[in-house]
Amino acid sequence: MKRFSLIVSNVFLALLVGVSVIWAQGIPLPYRIGGTVTIDGIQITQSTTDGLVIKVTKPDGTDYTDAVGNHPEDSNGLNDSDFYIIDIPIYDATEQPGGAKTGDTATINVYLNGKKLIVTSPANGSITVGEGGSDSRIDLTASSFQKWSGAVSISLKFTDTYEDKAGNEKFDSERVTLTGILETYLGEEDLVANEDGCYLYFISNDEQTSFCIKQKASVSTDYVKITTSDTVYLKGLGTLSTIWDGEKWTGPFFLDLTKATLKKDKLGELVSISVSGKFGGGFDGVAIFSGSLKATLYKE
Repeated sequence: MKRFSLIVSNVFLALLVGVSVIWAQGIPLPYRIGGTVTIDGIQITQSTTDGLVIKVTKPDGTDYTDAVGNHPEDSNGLNDSDFYIIDIPIYDATEQPGGAKTGDTATINVYLNGKKLIVTSPANGSITVGEGGSDSRIDLTASSFQKWSGAVSISLKFTDTYEDKAGNEKFDSERVTLTGILETYLGEEDLVANEDGCYLYFISNDEQTSFCIKQKASVSTDYVKITTSDTVYLKGLGTLSTIWDGEKWTGPFFLDLTKATLKKDKLGELVSISVSGKFGGGFDGVAIFSGSLKATLYKE
């Protein structure tokens, strides 16, 4: 922090010398922020910064502007220390009415190749604007997806065949109830696959059964009158793995989410995802299975 402050102070001194006439006219010094950027667990460096844009806006997404109409952003790459640097203009009623006021809440927005990422640190990209002429190190952590998860109960029916004493082939069914965690990964506009390629993932509490949806088709319906929720219909294909009769089996898995409700607060922020649906699949030549699930997912 001390070294960063010294570097920033030196830059500010050079800035003051170069534009002393402007500052004399009453334009406040900016509040400077800077730090590292980590995306999906990987720290960005000067050599991997292509497509990275960082902007500071008001919480509602509108822009701050300095005295000449520039917005606070860093779109030309990280510096030699692999830091982003952004100067946030400070409000002055006459000289800089588009600036931020000290103590205001501002939002840091991170974009990669034109796609807005989810800033997880600081939480939701939220910061407090400091005094003009001061600086703060704010390391950023962002993700291309937001993980949502929740407890789920799954009713599962296995059906296989056996021969009776007379040699006749018969069908046998076994019903089980599994409890575990259902996860999904939501990007800015759609589901995003996790590091294993799963759009939806389930793991039972005993860790003996799991499924992963790697192919999906979906459609979203926005209700005009009911603005606090959207409804999503989704079908997906993947695999289910389980321990059945003491052996491990893996087979195709088809999921039909007949309804997923995205509930929002009054500001339009997503607060929960309620899902219900049916599924089916099987193990080639051995057994088929079918079932249903219901869960409510929350942001982690």
